[in-house]
Amino acid sequence: MFEYHKISIIQNELIKLFINEHTKFTHLYVPQGFDYQISLIPEVKQCFSEIVFLGCNADMNNNVLTGLAEICESIREFEIYVKEKNNNYEVIKLIDIPKKLTNVHIHNDYYYFSYTFNLQYNKILENSLRKHSQSIQHFKISAPPVTNILSSFENLKELELDSNYHFSWDCLENLSLPFLQILKTRAIPVEKLASLIENTSGHLTKINIDYVFYEEIDNKRIIQAIYQKCPKLEYLKIILMRNNIKEFEKVLINCKYLDELFISVNNLFDPRELFEILAKSSPASLFKFKFSNLSIPDKLESLKQFLDNWKGRHPMFLQFNYRDIKEYSALMRLIKKYKALGVIKKYNMHFD
Repeated sequence: MFEYHKISIIQNELIKLFINEHTKFTHLYVPQGFDYQISLIPEVKQCFSEIVFLGCNADMNNNVLTGLAEICESIREFEIYVKEKNNNYEVIKLIDIPKKLTNVHIHNDYYYFSYTFNLQYNKILENSLRKHSQSIQHFKISAPPVTNILSSFENLKELELDSNYHFSWDCLENLSLPFLQILKTRAIPVEKLASLIENTSGHLTKINIDYVFYEEIDNKRIIQAIYQKCPKLEYLKIILMRNNIKEFEKVLINCKYLDELFISVNNLFDPRELFEILAKSSPASLFKFKFSNLSIPDKLESLKQFLDNWKGRHPMFLQFNYRDIKEYSALMRLIKKYKALGVIKKYNMHFD
C-alpha cells in the first residue's frame, strides 16, 4: 500500500511537469493501461486547447475518457487501436465530438481468428465516422471494414490498407474513390487492388504495393490498370513477373511523371529485358530505382549496358536489396565506376 502511494505521488508530480498553464500540446497519445483522471487537473483544458492529434486504445477506461471528451473538439487526426476484447463503446464519443476529422487510423490489434469478435464494435465505430465522411482525406485500416464506410469518403486522398493474408477484401471491388492520390497496401489481394485502381479518376500519384502473392494474369491486370488510369503517377512500388515485362513497358510510356520506381521480383527473374526497357522507355522524370530480389547475371553485363545507356540523362539514385553476397564485390566495383562517371548520383546496398 505504501509503495502504491509513493508511485501515485510520483505520477502526480510528473503529470504536473507537463500539464500546466505554461505548456500547450498539439499531439496526445494515451498509452495502454493509463488510468489517470485528467479531468481533475485545472489546467488541462488550456493545455490541450489546440490539440490536433489524438491516439488511444479502444479499451480505455471511463476515468480517462471523461477528460478527453472535454478537450478533443479541435482534433483533426484520430488513431484508435481496437482490442480483441473489452473495448469501450463510450470511446466512440471521441469521434462524435470533433468538428472535422481529416485523418483516421483504425488499427485492429488482434489476430485474424478474432476478427468476428468485434464486428458489432467495428460497425458502430465505422458508422460514427459518417459524420466526417466529407472531410476525411487520409484513412488507414488494418482489417476490412464491416460497413460500406469506404464508399462514403468521397474526398479521400490517401488510403492505406495494412492487412494480413487471411482477408479477402471484397469491399474493394467496384469501390469508387475519384480523388484518391496515394494508395499504400500490404498483403491485399492484387485483383481487388486492380479493381480499385480501375475505378479511380486519374489522380493517383503514389502506389505502394507490398507483401502480396499473385498469378501472372493478376500481375498483368494491375499493370494495365496502372498505365490506363494513372497518368499522373510519380512513385510506384510493385512486384513484377517475367512474362509481363512488355506490358510493364506501357507504364513507363504512359506515366510520364514517374520519378521513383521500386521493383520486386521472384528468384527466377532475368533482369536483362527489364534493364533494356528501362533504358529505352523510361520517362525523362524517372531517375530513382530500387530493386529487390534481383539476381544479376555473370559479369554484370546487363546492368553495365543499362548504365551505359543511361549516360547523358539525369544521374540516377540506385538501390539494391540484395541476397547473393558472392556478387557483392563485383557489383560495388561497377557501381563505383559509374558513380565516378556521373551516371549514378547516389547508391545504397541492403541485404535481405
